[in-house]
Amino acid sequence: MTRRVLVINPNSSESMTEMIATSARNASPGSHIEVLRMTASPEGINTRADEEVAVGAMLDHEVTGRLDDFDAIVVACFGDPGVPELQARTTRPVLGIARNTLEYAAATHGGFAIVAASKDAEPIMSDLVVAYGLTDRCRSVTSVGIDAAALARGGTQHRPAITAHIRDLLTTLDNGVESVVLGCTALAPLAQDLETELGIPILDPVNSAVRSIVS
Repeated sequence: MTRRVLVINPNSSESMTEMIATSARNASPGSHIEVLRMTASPEGINTRADEEVAVGAMLDHEVTGRLDDFDAIVVACFGDPGVPELQARTTRPVLGIARNTLEYAAATHGGFAIVAASKDAEPIMSDLVVAYGLTDRCRSVTSVGIDAAALARGGTQHRPAITAHIRDLLTTLDNGVESVVLGCTALAPLAQDLETELGIPILDPVNSAVRSIVS
């Protein structure tokens, strides 16, 4: 039976929605993947205020009224906004990409580093590590210093700076970093190329979450 998965993009970026759709469908080609964009949300989610707006959009009846039409729901924003609220509104499994990928990184690869998009997102990532009980495995939370929406609009133009950031990070951290978790869906399209170039597992959280929820 084909699994029906709803992937919610909590922001309003069309380009990021396309990135999320590609990553999700590559993760499970045999599943029916529908990606839903929150048009009333900010173009990029970088702060807690952005998250609050996004959660409000996700709780609209046009979204929550469709949850039970799917076998599973994935929230494709690395802050995991709205996951508890959606879980309270459906009997279907609701998975946040951050928790899934961080727990996978800890269980499979040991020590990990998180690379976010904007500096504003770093406190959100750090709080998630604490909330999910993974402080003993998280070696670093940094960002590439670029707004999430700008990353999505920029295509591959930011790749050299992102590659240099992660390479410098791995050189600086001599404390057991065995994988790098990309803490923004706008970074996800670079995962495979970065992994090949840097020689360390680079985890795309959308791909990881979809593979997990359909398995």
